[in-house]
Amino acid sequence: MRAAEEAKRTKDLAVRCDPGSVAIGEAFLTAAVAELAENGFQFSKPGQEVSVSGTHQGGRYLVAIADRGPGMTAEQCASAAGFTKFEQSGHNHQGLGLGLAIARTAVELAGGRLLFEAAEPTQRGLRACLDLPCS
Repeated sequence: MRAAEEAKRTKDLAVRCDPGSVAIGEAFLTAAVAELAENGFQFSKPGQEVSVSGTHQGGRYLVAIADRGPGMTAEQCASAAGFTKFEQSGHNHQGLGLGLAIARTAVELAGGRLLFEAAEPTQRGLRACLDLPCS
């Protein structure tokens, strides 16, 4: 995956996806997953896994991107949108926050949702999930 290569962290990437077909163009799906994986690599340390998994659940296909970085609070997860940047101690994140807005819009146009889940209080990290209709 390009995001792992650019971060020079291909050994930190774990991909486990069930075969499936979703109702979103390949370019849009690739861009959405790449944006979320890039954020995972940026906000986690080398040696910490960034995982991409894909599973069927109740007529939907869920693509989850999880990292072990500082994560976000439940309030930040609920308010994540375009042009929203969250201060993370020790992280200088460049950009306008537009990548997440583009990913969210692409997924929503395909009838899906982009969800963020904060890690449990005893864990670190963030899980972003693309909830997509199967085609």
